[in-house]
Amino acid sequence: MKMKPTLQKRLDEEKKQRSRYKKQYGIEDENVIVVEKRNTVKVIAEILQQLIRWIAIIAVVLLSLSGLYAWIYFYKELSGGLQAAVQEIQTLLQL
Repeated sequence: MKMKPTLQKRLDEEKKQRSRYKKQYGIEDENVIVVEKRNTVKVIAEILQQLIRWIAIIAVVLLSLSGLYAWIYFYKELSGGLQAAVQEIQTLLQL
């Protein structure tokens, strides 16, 4: 039976992993399949890690959008104040 190369590669990797487990645990019987189950703590840690990652991404996006909004909305007011400050500095330097 011919399989897709990616599926065949995955099956080969699983077979190699099982043979490593058999050597690690000293199992000689070919009819025994060793499967390592995922630890609940590891699964919860991975889920929390992904959750924190997504929260951080959303926070960065929201902060950048709020900064962009503030820059666009207050640009005229800020540029007017900046121009007034530059004018005042120039008058002080001319004295």
